[in-house]
Amino acid sequence: MALEMSHSLEAARKRLTDMQQYAESESGKPRTAKDSDTLIKQFGDEVEHWKKERKQSQPEGSVITTVGMPYTPCIKSMYELEKITLSELHTETHHRGKMLIVQRKSKLLFARAMVCAVVVDEVHCSWFPDSKRFPLTPGKTGDAEVLQLVHADTALGEDGLLPTDGLLVIKEPYFTFNNEKTGIILVDHPSDIVSIPISHILAPAESLLQHDGGLIEIKSATEWKTAGNKALGAKRYAKAINCYSQGLAAATPAVLDVRFDLYRNRAQANLCLERFDATLFDALSAVIGSEEATARDSKAYFRAAFATYHLRAFVDAKKHLERMLEPTPDDIDGARLLERTNLRLHEQATGDYDFPAITRNISTTNKRVDVADFFNKTELKPSAGRGRGLFATVDIKPGEIVVCEKAFCAVFDTDEHFIRTATYGARNQTITPYPYVLWKAAITKLHRSPSALSKIVALTGEWPGLGEACLKIDGTTIVDTFEIHDIVGRNGYASCTPSKQQADTIFGYCGYINETSGSGIWSYASYLNHSCVPSVERCPVGDLMIYRAVKPIAKGEELFACYDFLDGVENRHEEQERVWGFICDCMLCVAEVLESSETKAKRTKLVEAAKAFVDDHSLMPNSDQATVTRAEMLVKRIKSTYNDKKYEGVPRTAALELQYWLTRAYHHRKDSKRCLASTAEMFRMLAWKSVKLDAHNVILEPGKGSRLSVEAVMSLNWSRNSMVLDGKAGLSLKLSNKQKELYIMLNGVANGFPEIPVHLVA
Repeated sequence: MALEMSHSLEAARKRLTDMQQYAESESGKPRTAKDSDTLIKQFGDEVEHWKKERKQSQPEGSVITTVGMPYTPCIKSMYELEKITLSELHTETHHRGKMLIVQRKSKLLFARAMVCAVVVDEVHCSWFPDSKRFPLTPGKTGDAEVLQLVHADTALGEDGLLPTDGLLVIKEPYFTFNNEKTGIILVDHPSDIVSIPISHILAPAESLLQHDGGLIEIKSATEWKTAGNKALGAKRYAKAINCYSQGLAAATPAVLDVRFDLYRNRAQANLCLERFDATLFDALSAVIGSEEATARDSKAYFRAAFATYHLRAFVDAKKHLERMLEPTPDDIDGARLLERTNLRLHEQATGDYDFPAITRNISTTNKRVDVADFFNKTELKPSAGRGRGLFATVDIKPGEIVVCEKAFCAVFDTDEHFIRTATYGARNQTITPYPYVLWKAAITKLHRSPSALSKIVALTGEWPGLGEACLKIDGTTIVDTFEIHDIVGRNGYASCTPSKQQADTIFGYCGYINETSGSGIWSYASYLNHSCVPSVERCPVGDLMIYRAVKPIAKGEELFACYDFLDGVENRHEEQERVWGFICDCMLCVAEVLESSETKAKRTKLVEAAKAFVDDHSLMPNSDQATVTRAEMLVKRIKSTYNDKKYEGVPRTAALELQYWLTRAYHHRKDSKRCLASTAEMFRMLAWKSVKLDAHNVILEPGKGSRLSVEAVMSLNWSRNSMVLDGKAGLSLKLSNKQKELYIMLNGVANGFPEIPVHLVA
């Protein structure tokens, strides 16, 4: 189940435990009936109270979203289910093989994590058919209950979310309790609710519905089109789609032109809701193909092209645009979209991106970049002991782009509906900073464009759910929200909110300065397996993830990225097993595992002393020789804890931070020779195979087990500046060029790189 609380961590845990115990004690008991009039009034008061509460700002981190034990969505058609009433529900029970047919009788309450309403059944009505209208004679209203729908697409509005002008089929209803221990019908899977018209075959003979004045009106296809156009003009897109659909159902062969209009107009309504799969189907269904219909077909082809462009099928988008522009070559919108499409095809084929233009257009209001994916240097293959992985199809040099991928879904803290949450998982009874907003956004996008479902469910998650099955039942694609929850948890990447300041900030895009404030799913890049000594580094630019090689990669070699890097192999392995379900066996981890506990303890104590030293001298490295000597001796003692044989070709990073401090200290002391030597030592600590920095050479070649760090790249900055001050402009330029090369590997793009002022070099 998914509930929402705004309490402290301990209070939330206690409340959750109490609620679970209460639910278990009440499991299987008959549900208590509720008077509809009383419940509707109480619920209305709650809606008003919630509106007032939402106006008051909540402290950051106060929301805890609770995710209960997972269960699969219903995979049966509603025609296969047995109808029950509210009175037949039992507490804390999944009513498999059953369904409720109800009607919403209250306003909607839009909470952060759900949409709530009161629903009723057993409204006894009699039907009296007429040629045009069916009068409904309302009887006594009966039982009522609160319905909570989680992960609803709020863009559908009241017309699309639990509409009141029809009936709601709740498939295999789950009756449970909210955090006030009040009974509710909880729907975690949006596909478990189907809206049907009152004329549907499953509508009860004694209908629940009390319709306008007790009358049901039958409309012609043309009348439905008019109603749909009115709703579309009012931006009630879900209602417009319903009207156009009703019109298509009512259309006869005699009104073929109207049928084409209905498809074309429904395509526009679906486009406004970003339902691109449905837009594409409707747009192509609207193509007439006659010379007289050129203008109308032009609209249809443009909508088809727009949909396929956003579905990232750029080849198909180009075909639709060419068909559109053939009779209307002067169409400005079509020509512009074709130009963009051709650029996407170029990026997709070559990996050649205009990064200055991309970064120039990014801001807090324009966070999602318009680019294609580039996968041509890699392929997805089985990886021994790791499931699947990405492998190089060509030799790749350090610094080259390996993969560029636009996120399937990304959220940032400047988005309108962004909230910071912690998530309590009932399965493991832990609270984690899980990206709930990303989970909800992914579910919404999958329901809007279900063609993407297959590539998302192919990713790894703990809960198997429906596996890789992609089912469409009762006109709706089935999305297992708990399966998506675990896939997001395992495959989501942290990111930083894009801003104009990033372009001017050193390491602004790789998150060195910016705090983590967003997250996303990059489905293809998710197949990159982990290594603490990676061959590629990732960097987000908006919702585009750039992967560059940081060492030579041979054709056929598997690519590795570093998911996260913590000091100490025990800390790393604990985090890896908890979050991703594996333990790394890279060269570095093997070397650390083989060390004795005494050696680790000695090194840990020395590292703590080094951190304390850096903290005490964090603002500016002290130029005093005695202080520098203390740092040098501490570095030497830390290095002595490493066994040269065990750590051959493996990073020795324990003293890296302190060595960086020394590099800065030498620069401030105007000791360019030792500054350069300290920079070289940093790269040796990171296991670079060939390191030679002197008056004549700037050679840095990565090794198989090497790492690249921000500190190492910045150490080159201090060395080159020292050379400028020492009058060695040629060496400074060589260092600067090497620094920029490595900077782009980490930052993805050159933005923010501190160039040497031209007048200093001159």
